[in-house]
Amino acid sequence: MKYLPITIVALVFAGCSEQNKSFPQPLEKFWFQYNGSQETGFRYWERDGDGVWTETYPSGHQSIFKEEGRDSVDGLFGVYAVKLKGDIKKTGTQDGDFRVFIPDYQKKNSFIYLSYKNSSDWTNWRKTDYSINVLTTRDGGKVEYTPEEIKLVLDAKKESLENIKKLKKEEVADLLSENIGVWSITVTNMITGEAPESFKDTMYTNWSVEGKSTVSKFSPVIDGQKVPLVGYKEYNADEGVFLWRVKGEGRSENISREIYNQNTKTYNGVCVYPDGAKETSEFEILGKDKRVFRSKVKINGKIVFSSEGVFTRSKKSEELKAEGK
Repeated sequence: MKYLPITIVALVFAGCSEQNKSFPQPLEKFWFQYNGSQETGFRYWERDGDGVWTETYPSGHQSIFKEEGRDSVDGLFGVYAVKLKGDIKKTGTQDGDFRVFIPDYQKKNSFIYLSYKNSSDWTNWRKTDYSINVLTTRDGGKVEYTPEEIKLVLDAKKESLENIKKLKKEEVADLLSENIGVWSITVTNMITGEAPESFKDTMYTNWSVEGKSTVSKFSPVIDGQKVPLVGYKEYNADEGVFLWRVKGEGRSENISREIYNQNTKTYNGVCVYPDGAKETSEFEILGKDKRVFRSKVKINGKIVFSSEGVFTRSKKSEELKAEGK
C-alpha cells in the first residue's frame, strides 16, 4: 500500500500532462490572405522571443507589432499586439493606434480580430474574414508548412538584406531621373518549347512624385495582344531596395524588388507570382540613352519563360518639359 500514493501522483501528473497537450497553444508563425484596399495577397506573421511580431507583405514590406498581453474575445483566448512601425501608405493604419487579436491554436478555423484607438480608448474587437493558417505554435509544434510563395519572398528579402548598400536621397533621385523620357522598346519573349515572339513597344516615363517615384505607361504583347500597363518605381529606404509595381485593368499587381548595383549599373530584381513562379530580372544601364532588360521565370526550379528587351531613349526629359509634358 505504501506505493499507492506514488501511483496516484503519477497518474495525476500524467493526466495533467495529456490535458495540457490539448490546451489551445499561442501561435508563433501564421499567415492569412488579405483582399482589402491595400496591397493584396498574403500576410505572413512571425514572433520573436521578445514578443515582437513582424508582418511581411508580398512586396517584402514589413510592419512591426509588439505583443502587449492576453485577452478573451468571443470565447476565444489569445494574444493581442499593437502596431509599432509600418508605412501608413502601405498599411493603411496608424502606428500606435491599431492592434490585432490573434486567437490561440484550437484545431479549428479561427479569424483575425482588429481594434483601433479612438481618442484615448480602444474600439471593441471586430472579427474579420481573414482566416488564420497556423504554421507553428509557441511550444514548437508544427501545424502546416510555409507556402512556397511566402518562402520565396522571405528568401529574397534575406538575400537582399545581406547584399544591400543603401542609397542616399540624392542618389535615388538621380537614378530615377535618368529613366524619365520616351523609350522605344524591342522585346523578344520565349516560352520554353515554343518559337520566340518579338514585338515593339513605346514606354513613357515621367515623375509620379518628383525626386521620389516615377510612373511609366507601356503596352507589351501578352497572349498575342497588346495590354496597357502602368508601372510605378519607388525606393524603400528602410530596406534599401527599389519597388517596381506593374498593374493593368483586370490584372493583379506584380511587384519586383530590385537591388541597384552601383558597380555594374544594374537593377537586379525578384518577383514572386501568386502561383509560386519566381522571376529574376536584370535591367542594365549601358549609357544615358540605352538599357537592356533580361528576365527568367522559373517554376519548381525549371525555366518556363524568358525575355530580353532593348530600350532606346527617343525623347529626353528636357524635350518633354519643352513640350509641356
